[in-house]
Amino acid sequence: MKLRLGQAEMRRLYDVCTSLRDKTIALAMYQSFLGVGQVCSLNYGDVAGELESGEKFLTVHMRGRKRGVEYYTVLGEEFVDTLRLYLNERRANDDVLESDSPLFTKEGRQKLRHVRLTPHLIENSFRKLALKAELVNERQLKAADINPARPDALKSSGMNLTKLSGMNETAVKFMAGHKLDETTMAHWVARPEELKELYRRHYHALRVLSPKPDTEKIRELEEDIKDKDETIRALVENGRLKEEKLKRLEEELRKLREEFDKMMAHKPPSKQPPTNSP
Repeated sequence: MKLRLGQAEMRRLYDVCTSLRDKTIALAMYQSFLGVGQVCSLNYGDVAGELESGEKFLTVHMRGRKRGVEYYTVLGEEFVDTLRLYLNERRANDDVLESDSPLFTKEGRQKLRHVRLTPHLIENSFRKLALKAELVNERQLKAADINPARPDALKSSGMNLTKLSGMNETAVKFMAGHKLDETTMAHWVARPEELKELYRRHYHALRVLSPKPDTEKIRELEEDIKDKDETIRALVENGRLKEEKLKRLEEELRKLREEFDKMMAHKPPSKQPPTNSP
């Protein structure tokens, strides 16, 4: 049976990936429901437009090999950030990225030849990574016909989490390249931008890395804290001044009472008027 990977398990798998390529592929399968065949078929031209324009989420047009189904999927923010690092690494190795350049290439001895990655290599690589991340052990692998933490497990885990978060099930199936029945297709149509917005609203369920800090929000909070600090300081200072004034008034009142008491002590007794005897 395929394992159901949550965000904690995916983070462990992500952390044991030693190459940016494997980190990016793991996110593609988990967050965008791509199979190994779709991952290997991607070209730089499939993502270049939105990637170079600085988009955080990328919409990609896909075509299923087996059924010939055409569909769109969305590549998430964490994938995009990791992909940029991976592509910059390739450029540093003199890889000139053309529209038809494979998005993922072989590494090791063939790294500088820029050869397209194959599904077989992905399966083997992620078998080792699943062991390293302790998602499975050697005994489980020997007892199973196939790796329970195989790449398809990442895809189905991401789909399951997204549906549990409340995303439209038809949209999830569509993004995964599943063939929809004719009735559903007749009544369900999503343009790429609508699909991207829908996916964006449920992306929190698929995050693997810590959310990026919202620098603008942080700046606003810092300004708000600064304003409140100044208000508090002003109130404290105002309170201190009032306290000092109160002490001065109390001291003046004390002196006035002492002076009054002294004056009363030295005041001569008043004479009583004589009374007539009966």
